Amino acid sequence: MKNFSILFFLMICIQGNSQSPDNFRTVNPVNFESVRSLNEINDDNLADAYPWISSDGLRIYYTKEYSDGQELVFTERENYDSDFSAPVIVPTGNIRPTSCWLSANELTAYVTEINHLYFLKRSSRNSDFEPPVEIHLDGAPSYTFLTRASLDLSQNELFISIDAVGMKRLNMAQFKRTSESSFSFEKYIYLPFDFIPVLGQLSKDGRSLCISVENNDEPAKFYKLSRTSATENFDLKSFQELKGLNSLGGLMSQPSTSNNMEWVVGVRNSGGYWENNDLFIAHKEFSIDFYEHQQPLNGMVYPNPTTGRITIVCGASDVNVEIFSVMGLQIDRFISSSARVNYQIEEEGVYIIRMFTEHGVQSQKLIVSH
Repeated sequence: MKNFSILFFLMICIQGNSQSPDNFRTVNPVNFESVRSLNEINDDNLADAYPWISSDGLRIYYTKEYSDGQELVFTERENYDSDFSAPVIVPTGNIRPTSCWLSANELTAYVTEINHLYFLKRSSRNSDFEPPVEIHLDGAPSYTFLTRASLDLSQNELFISIDAVGMKRLNMAQFKRTSESSFSFEKYIYLPFDFIPVLGQLSKDGRSLCISVENNDEPAKFYKLSRTSATENFDLKSFQELKGLNSLGGLMSQPSTSNNMEWVVGVRNSGGYWENNDLFIAHKEFSIDFYEHQQPLNGMVYPNPTTGRITIVCGASDVNVEIFSVMGLQIDRFISSSARVNYQIEEEGVYIIRMFTEHGVQSQKLIVSH
C-alpha cells in the first residue's frame, strides 16, 4: 500500500500561463495561527493522512496506516487546549480506506478506496457503520484513483479528486446526485491563472471550497473559493490564499475545516512518499472576508448595562463569539450552540462583544457594573 502514493501528492509542473495571484483581486486574506504538528497522534514511519475535522473542531477522523493495511481512525480532545487522544479504529467492513467525509452529525460517511467510492451510515457515533454501499459516478472520465470526497449540506452535490486516464495530475471534479447510489459528472473545478486545485473539501456550510493548489514547480499552497449559497457556482473573484498554513514546510495538502473555518486540519509531507504524511492543525485569526454580497448579522446583547449576566442573541447557531476587554484583551471565544446564548461576566468593566461568520460581523460595547 505504501507504493500507491506518490502519484497524488508530489508536485508536478503545470504547462501554460504562470500568472501570479498577486495580480488578481483578493480581499482580506484569511489568516491562520498556532500551526502545529499533531505529534501526539502522528506516526513517524507510517502514514497519517486525509483528515476530516468535526464541526466543533474537537474530533478528527483520518486514514492511518498499520502494518497490515490502512484503517479509518477516530481521535478527539476534551477542549481546545488539550491533546488529541490515541486513535481508535472505526470499522468500515471490508474497505481499506484512502479518505473519508462525514456529515455534520457524523452518522453518514463517504469513503474512498483506490478507485471506488462507498456510502456508510450508522445510528449513533458510538455504533458501527452498516455494510457499505458502492456509489457510482456516471459519466465520469475514465480514472484509476479517487480520493477526498466531500458533499454539501443536502448531500446532493459531490466534489472529489480524480486521477483521470491521460491527465498528469489529480483534478477536482463536481457531480450531482441522480439516485441514492449514483452521481452524474458535471464539470472539473477551474481556477484563475492555470492554477490546479488538487485536494480539498467543502466547508461545513457548503459555501467555501478549501483546497491545496499547484502552480508550476512551487510548493502547494492553501486557497479557498466562496459562493453566496450552496446552490450557486463558486465566484472566481473570491479566490484567496489561506495564509499562515505553510510555516511547517514540506508539501502541504488535504485541508478540512470546522464550522466557520475556525480550525483547519491538514497534511504535511516532508519526503514525498505516502508514509511521510503527517497531520497538523491550525486556528484561524479573527478575519472576515468582505464581499459585495455580505450582510450584517442581526445580533444583540442585553441587558446593557448589566450586573454580569447577559443574553447574546446571535441570530443563528454556529456563530463565532468573541469577548474582549476595552483594552483589547480577549476574555473568551466560542462558537454559539444556539441562536440565543446565556453568558456570565464576573468582573466590572467595559467589554466588546463581537459576533461573526464568514459572511458578516457585528460588535457591541457592553458595560458591566455590580
